[in-house]
Amino acid sequence: MHLYAALHALWTGAAVGDELRGASTLHATPTRLARLLEADALPAAAIVAGAAMSDALRERAAARGIRVTEYYGAAELSFVAVGRGGALAPFPGVEVELRPAVAGRELWARSPYLALGVVGGGMLRRDDDGFATVGDLAEPNGSDMFRIIGRGDAAITTAGATVLAEDVEGRLLALPGVVAAVVLGETDELLGERIVAVVELDGTTDAAAVVAAARDRLPAAELPRRWFVSAIPTTVSGKPARGLLQVALAAGTLGPSLPSHAPHPTPSERSGA
Repeated sequence: MHLYAALHALWTGAAVGDELRGASTLHATPTRLARLLEADALPAAAIVAGAAMSDALRERAAARGIRVTEYYGAAELSFVAVGRGGALAPFPGVEVELRPAVAGRELWARSPYLALGVVGGGMLRRDDDGFATVGDLAEPNGSDMFRIIGRGDAAITTAGATVLAEDVEGRLLALPGVVAAVVLGETDELLGERIVAVVELDGTTDAAAVVAAARDRLPAAELPRRWFVSAIPTTVSGKPARGLLQVALAAGTLGPSLPSHAPHPTPSERSGA
Protein backbone atom coordinates (compact mmCIF):
# COMPACT_ATOMS: atom_id res chain seq x y z
CA MET A 1 0.00 0.00 0.00
CA HIS A 2 2.85 2.35 0.81
CA LEU A 3 4.33 1.63 -2.62
CA TYR A 4 0.96 2.26 -4.32
CA ALA A 5 0.61 5.59 -2.51
CA ALA A 6 4.18 6.69 -3.19
CA LEU A 7 4.04 5.89 -6.91
CA HIS A 8 0.69 7.61 -7.41
CA ALA A 9 1.84 10.70 -5.55
CA LEU A 10 5.02 10.89 -7.61
CA TRP A 11 3.06 10.35 -10.83
CA THR A 12 0.88 13.39 -10.04
CA GLY A 13 3.98 15.50 -9.37
CA ALA A 14 3.60 15.52 -5.58
CA ALA A 15 6.39 14.95 -3.09
CA VAL A 16 6.43 11.88 -0.84
CA GLY A 17 7.53 11.76 2.78
CA ASP A 18 6.91 10.16 6.16
CA GLU A 19 6.35 13.35 8.20
CA LEU A 20 2.82 14.48 9.06
CA ARG A 21 3.75 18.11 9.58
CA GLY A 22 3.45 20.01 6.32
CA ALA A 23 1.77 17.15 4.45
CA SER A 24 -1.40 17.83 2.47
CA THR A 25 -2.65 14.23 2.33
CA LEU A 26 -2.18 11.15 4.49
CA HIS A 27 -2.36 7.58 3.15
CA ALA A 28 -2.97 4.99 5.87
CA THR A 29 -4.80 1.90 7.08
CA PRO A 30 -7.70 2.44 9.50
CA THR A 31 -5.57 1.24 12.42
CA ARG A 32 -2.77 3.67 11.59
CA LEU A 33 -5.22 6.54 11.11
CA ALA A 34 -6.80 5.84 14.51
CA ARG A 35 -3.42 6.18 16.19
CA LEU A 36 -2.45 9.28 14.23
CA LEU A 37 -5.63 11.12 15.18
CA GLU A 38 -4.02 11.89 18.54
CA ALA A 39 -1.28 13.92 16.81
CA ASP A 40 -1.25 17.72 17.11
CA ALA A 41 -0.92 18.48 13.38
CA LEU A 42 -2.72 16.44 10.74
CA PRO A 43 -3.23 16.84 6.96
CA ALA A 44 -6.58 18.09 5.72
CA ALA A 45 -7.18 14.94 3.68
CA ALA A 46 -6.68 11.22 4.20
CA ILE A 47 -6.83 8.26 1.82
CA VAL A 48 -7.69 5.11 3.73
CA ALA A 49 -7.61 1.45 2.68
CA GLY A 50 -6.42 -1.96 3.80
CA ALA A 51 -9.42 -2.89 5.97
CA ALA A 52 -13.04 -1.93 6.54
CA MET A 53 -13.30 1.49 8.23
CA SER A 54 -15.72 1.91 11.13
CA ASP A 55 -18.29 4.70 11.44
CA ALA A 56 -16.71 5.68 14.76
CA LEU A 57 -13.34 6.26 13.08
CA ARG A 58 -14.99 8.30 10.32
CA GLU A 59 -16.61 10.48 12.96
CA ARG A 60 -13.30 10.97 14.79
CA ALA A 61 -11.58 11.97 11.55
CA ALA A 62 -14.40 14.37 10.67
CA ALA A 63 -14.14 15.94 14.13
CA ARG A 64 -10.50 16.72 13.35
CA GLY A 65 -11.53 18.34 10.05
CA ILE A 66 -10.09 15.56 7.86
CA ARG A 67 -11.73 14.77 4.53
CA VAL A 68 -11.50 10.98 4.13
CA THR A 69 -11.54 9.09 0.84
CA GLU A 70 -11.76 5.32 1.11
CA TYR A 71 -10.86 2.74 -1.50
CA TYR A 72 -10.97 -1.01 -1.70
CA GLY A 73 -8.56 -3.27 -3.52
CA ALA A 74 -6.21 -6.19 -3.10
CA ALA A 75 -2.80 -7.05 -4.47
CA GLU A 76 -4.45 -9.79 -6.54
CA LEU A 77 -7.35 -7.61 -7.77
CA SER A 78 -5.63 -4.20 -7.90
CA PHE A 79 -8.03 -1.27 -7.44
CA VAL A 80 -11.71 -2.21 -7.24
CA ALA A 81 -13.79 0.61 -5.73
CA VAL A 82 -13.60 4.08 -4.19
CA GLY A 83 -15.93 6.36 -2.24
CA ARG A 84 -16.68 8.18 1.00
CA GLY A 85 -18.67 7.39 4.12
CA GLY A 86 -18.33 3.66 3.57
CA ALA A 87 -20.29 3.70 0.29
CA LEU A 88 -18.02 2.54 -2.51
CA ALA A 89 -18.50 2.45 -6.28
CA PRO A 90 -16.38 0.55 -8.81
CA PHE A 91 -13.44 2.28 -10.42
CA PRO A 92 -13.86 2.94 -14.18
CA GLY A 93 -13.38 -0.31 -16.09
CA VAL A 94 -14.20 -2.52 -13.08
CA GLU A 95 -17.27 -4.77 -12.81
CA VAL A 96 -18.39 -6.00 -9.38
CA GLU A 97 -20.73 -8.81 -8.36
CA LEU A 98 -21.80 -9.70 -4.80
CA ARG A 99 -22.32 -13.45 -4.68
CA PRO A 100 -23.88 -15.50 -1.85
CA ALA A 101 -21.38 -17.36 0.34
CA VAL A 102 -21.46 -19.15 3.70
CA ALA A 103 -20.51 -16.04 5.73
CA GLY A 104 -22.32 -13.44 3.61
CA ARG A 105 -21.86 -11.99 0.12
CA GLU A 106 -18.46 -12.39 -1.49
CA LEU A 107 -17.17 -9.59 -3.68
CA TRP A 108 -16.07 -10.71 -7.15
CA ALA A 109 -14.43 -8.30 -9.60
CA ARG A 110 -13.65 -8.34 -13.30
CA SER A 111 -11.30 -5.78 -14.82
CA PRO A 112 -8.17 -5.37 -16.97
CA TYR A 113 -6.19 -4.91 -13.73
CA LEU A 114 -6.51 -8.41 -12.22
CA ALA A 115 -3.32 -10.28 -11.41
CA LEU A 116 -2.46 -13.03 -13.86
CA GLY A 117 -1.67 -15.36 -10.98
CA VAL A 118 -0.26 -15.60 -7.48
CA VAL A 119 3.05 -17.21 -6.59
CA GLY A 120 2.50 -19.90 -3.97
CA GLY A 121 -1.29 -19.98 -4.32
CA GLY A 122 -2.69 -17.25 -2.06
CA MET A 123 -6.35 -16.27 -1.71
CA LEU A 124 -7.11 -15.60 -5.39
CA ARG A 125 -9.99 -17.58 -6.93
CA ARG A 126 -11.26 -17.21 -10.50
CA ASP A 127 -14.30 -18.29 -12.46
CA ASP A 128 -14.79 -19.05 -16.14
CA ASP A 129 -16.31 -15.59 -16.81
CA GLY A 130 -13.15 -13.68 -15.86
CA PHE A 131 -14.24 -12.65 -12.37
CA ALA A 132 -11.95 -13.13 -9.36
CA THR A 133 -12.18 -12.86 -5.57
CA VAL A 134 -9.95 -13.00 -2.50
CA GLY A 135 -12.85 -13.86 -0.19
CA ASP A 136 -13.77 -10.37 1.01
CA LEU A 137 -17.38 -9.81 2.04
CA ALA A 138 -19.55 -6.83 1.12
CA GLU A 139 -23.17 -5.72 1.25
CA PRO A 140 -25.23 -3.37 -0.96
CA ASN A 141 -25.27 0.27 0.15
CA GLY A 142 -27.51 2.24 -2.16
CA SER A 143 -27.84 2.10 -5.93
CA ASP A 144 -24.74 0.53 -7.53
CA MET A 145 -22.85 1.08 -4.26
CA PHE A 146 -21.62 -1.35 -1.64
CA ARG A 147 -19.89 -1.49 1.74
CA ILE A 148 -16.93 -3.70 2.58
CA ILE A 149 -17.52 -5.84 5.67
CA GLY A 150 -14.32 -7.85 5.91
CA ARG A 151 -12.71 -11.17 5.12
CA GLY A 152 -14.90 -14.26 5.08
CA ASP A 153 -12.05 -16.23 6.65
CA ALA A 154 -12.41 -14.01 9.74
CA ALA A 155 -15.84 -15.48 10.49
CA ILE A 156 -16.37 -17.07 13.92
CA THR A 157 -19.06 -19.70 14.47
CA THR A 158 -20.25 -19.38 18.06
CA ALA A 159 -23.35 -21.01 19.58
CA GLY A 160 -24.64 -21.71 16.07
CA ALA A 161 -24.31 -18.09 14.90
CA THR A 162 -21.81 -16.83 12.33
CA VAL A 163 -20.13 -13.67 13.60
CA LEU A 164 -17.76 -11.59 11.48
CA ALA A 165 -14.70 -10.55 13.47
CA GLU A 166 -14.44 -7.21 11.70
CA ASP A 167 -18.07 -6.37 12.52
CA VAL A 168 -17.32 -6.83 16.21
CA GLU A 169 -14.05 -4.92 15.88
CA GLY A 170 -15.98 -1.99 14.43
CA ARG A 171 -18.33 -1.99 17.41
CA LEU A 172 -15.42 -2.14 19.84
CA LEU A 173 -13.67 0.77 18.11
CA ALA A 174 -16.80 2.83 18.74
CA LEU A 175 -16.32 2.44 22.50
CA PRO A 176 -14.62 5.34 24.32
CA GLY A 177 -10.91 4.83 24.84
CA VAL A 178 -10.43 1.96 22.36
CA VAL A 179 -7.63 2.81 19.91
CA ALA A 180 -7.39 -0.55 18.14
CA ALA A 181 -9.13 -3.91 18.42
CA VAL A 182 -8.74 -7.42 17.09
CA VAL A 183 -11.35 -10.14 17.55
CA LEU A 184 -10.37 -13.81 17.45
CA GLY A 185 -12.09 -17.17 17.71
CA GLU A 186 -11.07 -19.71 20.36
CA THR A 187 -12.22 -23.32 20.58
CA ASP A 188 -14.95 -23.79 23.20
CA GLU A 189 -16.52 -27.11 24.18
CA LEU A 190 -20.01 -25.63 24.59
CA LEU A 191 -20.10 -22.85 21.98
CA GLY A 192 -17.88 -24.38 19.29
CA GLU A 193 -15.90 -21.15 19.26
CA ARG A 194 -15.93 -18.26 21.71
CA ILE A 195 -15.18 -14.67 20.84
CA VAL A 196 -11.97 -13.20 22.24
CA ALA A 197 -11.20 -9.48 22.10
CA VAL A 198 -7.74 -7.91 22.21
CA VAL A 199 -8.02 -4.14 22.69
CA GLU A 200 -5.45 -1.37 22.74
CA LEU A 201 -6.55 1.51 24.98
CA ASP A 202 -5.61 5.17 24.96
CA GLY A 203 -3.80 5.01 28.31
CA THR A 204 -6.42 6.87 30.34
CA THR A 205 -9.37 4.50 29.98
CA ASP A 206 -10.14 1.82 32.54
CA ALA A 207 -10.34 -1.62 30.93
CA ALA A 208 -13.25 -2.67 33.15
CA ALA A 209 -15.24 0.32 31.86
CA VAL A 210 -14.67 -0.83 28.27
CA VAL A 211 -15.92 -4.33 29.09
CA ALA A 212 -18.98 -2.87 30.83
CA ALA A 213 -19.72 -0.59 27.86
CA ALA A 214 -19.45 -3.56 25.50
CA ARG A 215 -21.98 -5.51 27.57
CA ASP A 216 -24.41 -2.60 27.22
CA ARG A 217 -23.94 -1.99 23.49
CA LEU A 218 -23.08 -5.27 21.75
CA PRO A 219 -25.58 -7.97 20.81
CA ALA A 220 -25.26 -11.03 23.03
CA ALA A 221 -24.01 -13.24 20.18
CA GLU A 222 -21.17 -10.77 19.44
CA LEU A 223 -20.08 -10.13 23.01
CA PRO A 224 -16.49 -11.30 23.67
CA ARG A 225 -16.17 -14.00 26.34
CA ARG A 226 -12.50 -13.21 27.04
CA TRP A 227 -10.73 -9.86 26.96
CA PHE A 228 -7.06 -8.91 26.76
CA VAL A 229 -5.53 -5.43 26.89
CA SER A 230 -2.41 -5.19 24.73
CA ALA A 231 -0.72 -3.09 22.07
CA ILE A 232 -1.96 -4.42 18.72
CA PRO A 233 0.94 -5.55 16.52
CA THR A 234 0.72 -4.66 12.85
CA THR A 235 1.99 -6.18 9.63
CA VAL A 236 4.45 -4.34 7.39
CA SER A 237 1.44 -2.92 5.51
CA GLY A 238 0.00 -1.45 8.71
CA LYS A 239 -2.85 -3.94 9.16
CA PRO A 240 -3.46 -5.60 12.54
CA ALA A 241 -1.36 -8.76 12.74
CA ARG A 242 -4.31 -11.06 13.44
CA GLY A 243 -2.20 -14.18 12.86
CA LEU A 244 0.39 -13.21 15.48
CA LEU A 245 -2.32 -12.58 18.05
CA GLN A 246 -4.01 -15.89 17.23
CA VAL A 247 -0.70 -17.70 17.84
CA ALA A 248 -0.17 -15.79 21.11
CA LEU A 249 -3.71 -16.67 22.22
CA ALA A 250 -3.12 -20.37 21.54
CA ALA A 251 0.24 -20.24 23.34
CA GLY A 252 -1.18 -18.40 26.34
CA THR A 253 1.25 -15.50 25.99
CA LEU A 254 -1.26 -12.66 25.71
CA GLY A 255 -1.13 -12.12 29.46
CA PRO A 256 -3.97 -12.26 31.98
CA SER A 257 -7.49 -11.97 30.61
CA LEU A 258 -10.10 -9.63 32.02
CA PRO A 259 -13.37 -11.01 33.39
CA SER A 260 -16.25 -10.48 30.98
CA HIS A 261 -19.10 -11.46 33.35
CA ALA A 262 -20.97 -12.43 30.22
CA PRO A 263 -23.52 -15.25 30.27
CA HIS A 264 -23.75 -17.67 27.39
CA PRO A 265 -26.28 -16.48 24.79
CA THR A 266 -29.76 -18.00 25.04
CA PRO A 267 -31.33 -19.67 21.98
CA SER A 268 -33.53 -16.60 21.41
CA GLU A 269 -30.49 -14.31 21.59
CA ARG A 270 -28.63 -16.51 19.10
CA SER A 271 -31.55 -16.35 16.66
CA GLY A 272 -32.01 -12.60 17.12
CA ALA A 273 -35.50 -12.95 18.54
